[in-house]
Amino acid sequence: WGRLPGRPNSMTHSATDVMSMNADGTDRERLFTSMRRAGSGFWSTVAIQPDISPNGKTLVLVSDLGEVPTVDTSLASVLLATMTAGGKNLKSMNIDSFDTAYGPLGHNDPAWSPDGKSIAFDAIRPGGSWNLYIVPAGGGPVTPLTSDALYNSRPSWSPDGRWIAYQSDESGRLE
Repeated sequence: WGRLPGRPNSMTHSATDVMSMNADGTDRERLFTSMRRAGSGFWSTVAIQPDISPNGKTLVLVSDLGEVPTVDTSLASVLLATMTAGGKNLKSMNIDSFDTAYGPLGHNDPAWSPDGKSIAFDAIRPGGSWNLYIVPAGGGPVTPLTSDALYNSRPSWSPDGRWIAYQSDESGRLE
């Protein structure tokens, strides 16, 4: 997007779009474009870390849902969101984030369960610890899987859905 006229300190910005392709890398298709026009400027919507549901109909991803900053330094928390596999109907899963349960970095690393009924994700808690959670795919109460860890992230379900592997920096404690 390059430098903006009249703003010598502006920087080139690369927006993240949601794409699809065949497993061999062919037939790439842009499903969702992150750049949005707001007033006289352009803003990018965060749309990252997509994971497709087992039935292939829904994407879960992390997004700021089109938040347009009111000043150069205002940032929205990123939240779990869903959209159709065709890149339409981006909407929040309505999981609390910014001021209470999860810190300003919001949610990250969503992963569908093999049966498509649940989504595992990680989030930073106020105070700085990253923990793992599960939420029903249709929304609802969040179940914590880890607590008071320094850093737990990137959940990945086993094919039978009985186990979740994750990255951790905990020492001396297994969960």
